[in-house]
Order: sequence, then structure tokens, then C-alpha cells
Amino acid sequence: MSGTDDRWNAFGDGRTVSPAEFVAASAALLDGAVRAVSGPAAEVRAHLVAGLAASLDLAGPYATTRLDVPATGNAARAELTASAAAAAELIMDLVQAGAGSGGGRRVTDLRSPCVGYGWTPSVVEWLMGPAGGHPARNLYNEWLHQLVLLRDALIPFDRHGETRLLVTAEGLRRIVDERDRFVLELTTRRIAHRSVVRFAAVAAVGGPGPARLSAYGFQWPGGSVLPAVLSRGDLLAPRYRLAWSPEAVLDDEEQPLFFVPAAADYLELPHRDLAALPPEEPATGRPVTARLVRGESAADAGTVTLDLEAESAGPARGPWRVDLGQALRGHRYALRPDAAAEPGPPPETTVVEGRRLLPEPALFTARTGRYRLLTGGEPLPALAVLGRLHPDGTVLYAGEGRAAVESTARRSEPVLLLDVRQ
Repeated sequence: MSGTDDRWNAFGDGRTVSPAEFVAASAALLDGAVRAVSGPAAEVRAHLVAGLAASLDLAGPYATTRLDVPATGNAARAELTASAAAAAELIMDLVQAGAGSGGGRRVTDLRSPCVGYGWTPSVVEWLMGPAGGHPARNLYNEWLHQLVLLRDALIPFDRHGETRLLVTAEGLRRIVDERDRFVLELTTRRIAHRSVVRFAAVAAVGGPGPARLSAYGFQWPGGSVLPAVLSRGDLLAPRYRLAWSPEAVLDDEEQPLFFVPAAADYLELPHRDLAALPPEEPATGRPVTARLVRGESAADAGTVTLDLEAESAGPARGPWRVDLGQALRGHRYALRPDAAAEPGPPPETTVVEGRRLLPEPALFTARTGRYRLLTGGEPLPALAVLGRLHPDGTVLYAGEGRAAVESTARRSEPVLLLDVRQ
């Protein structure tokens, strides 16, 4: 892609930029398209911006990513659909607030290969009719394509405005093939979490990571990306979205690192019955703290494991290590009552302090009975407890009534309620 004047951006061989910076740079394309049309500039601009809104919509004849298919039973698609809608809203707000802010660049034409997006009738009338021409069509096509790519590149992320993406002189065209792979999986089946992480890595650092990788996050010298539950500090946070951070998790690493679970298959880990827990120690209720540290498990080149290192005061102080990858698996798989469910008394349960599981290197389940595990509501210690639970039948409990909990668990007797309240 080359322009007859300067390029439409100053991104060069690669820069990480925010959505606001990207939209501001792309305004040079919109400005050029408006200038190339013989018509009142304000009216032309309004129709071209409306065409972008139709393309960013998730339904309708001009949608470029259709996500209006019912997502019943597909929590990943439902969550990522909400993310796509929020990203589109952010882009439209930025466009409408700053149209015409293309950094002073004046682009009169460029080669923009057709990508097959449908244009609204008013856009067709302005660009394909006598008022338009090749330059106007090229510039609008490129502007539309770049902002659709921006919307889709933001789908894996939480807090889109804070996210930074790697762009080049060709904008985001470098992600086209990975974007197509990601959207196809998202729209046709239950998307694997590794696919979300892979696409996020392509968008943020330029590569998908080692082959056949089941990573849950990554870092590079310019920052890190981990599941949003870690940055939000709330176990009821989105389970599939990722959060960008300018800080690396592990210091003094010059190459990208991908974070992987210590066990590729959690079914191979040791299992224990909660009924076999050692007797309760005296002086219960001691606070537990936890922090992220480099994992002790071996990993392949370019990958590393992370642990939650937890400890408390008292005779059994720890520290105890829980694989973060397994804890995040548990977070993704855990069932959640409807957020609108009425509060009420929980089902009758055996109450156990979650910290009692931390010294035991196994995944706990319950062959009989129902248990409620207390966490104190602190996010990292609660996540560590989640890393000690077998994912099947675990419910994140926040005070909902018995009917809501049992409906969520799809059974009359939920097995494990992880109490996430303070």
C-alpha cells in the first residue's frame, strides 16, 4: 500500500499506540476521501461516518463481524460480543469527537485492495456516482478497513481505551489473516481461550507465540497481558477478556514470554475429597495474602509458568504455591448465578475455610455433600483457593438465594460454592 503523497500515518516500522492515537491518525484517510468527493464536505463526511457505524454494527446487512447469533450456553461468545460492541462504541465516539485530526497529513490517493465490505446506499451514491472517483473510494475503503481491524483487535481486551496495539506504516493490515481466523472461530463455535490469547498477542506484540501453545497471557519488554480478573481484583470479572498493562510481570526479560499452565491437562493432577481434609486448626480466620511469582515448573523455550504464592500468620504460615494457570482455568470454568438473582440464604452446606486447601497440592472435589468455601473476598487468595478446586461443579457464590444457585449448577445439589464475598 503506497500513497501518492505522504503515508497516512507516522507509525513507521512499528509503534504501540492507543485506540485514540490510531483513530486520530486514520482521520487523514477520511479527510482525503471527503476532499475527493464533489459535494458539501459536512454532508459527505456525515454519510461516510454513518457508513462506518453500519460496518461496526454487529448485526444488519453491512456488519463486518456478525455476532447477533444467539449465544445461549456460549459464555465466551456472549462476553466477547459485549466487548466488540463496547470497542465499536469507543471508536465511534473517537471518530465523532475528532474527525479531521489527521495530524496535518494530506493524502490524496493510495492503493487500497478491496476487502469486500458492503457500503451503505448513501456511501455508494457519493463514492460510486459522478461526485466520487477512484481516490475517494480508495481512501474510504482504507479508512473503513483500518477501523474495522481496530475494533476486532480490541475484542480480546478489557478497558479498550487503555489498550495499546502494535501498528506499522500499513496500520493494522498485518493482522488480517489472524483476524479472519479469530472471527471465524468466534462466530462458528465456542472459541478456545488459547485462540483469544493468540489473537491478542498478534495485535499487541506482532506474533502468536510458540506453536501449539495454550497460553493464558504474555509479556514483552513493553508491558504484559493477563486475564482481566487479575487487574480488576474481582472474581466476578470477565473470564475470557484480557487486560493490557505497561508493566512486565517478570523483570529483566528481554524477549517475549508466554505464560502457560504447569499441567497441560488438569485431569492428570492428583484429586482429593474435601471430606479427607485434615482437622481444622485452632485460631481460624487468619488473613491470607498472595502475590505473583515465577513458577517452579519447567516450561518450553519462550514460555514460563507463574505461581500464586500464598501465606498467612500462625503456625501453618506457608508459603504455599498454586499454579496461576490452573487457578485461571478454574475461574473460566466456574459457574455463576445470574447477576440479577435475588439474595437469600444459601443451600445448606458444610462451611470450610478456603485457606485449608492451600497446603495440599491437589484438586479438591466432593463425592458427597455440599461445601461452601470461605475466602474473605481478597482476590488473589481467593483465586489461589480456586486453583485447588476441581473445575467441575464449582460455583462462584456472592450471596444469591438457593434457587438461583441450584439453577446455575444445573443440579439439585451444587457441590462446591466458592464464597467471593468480603
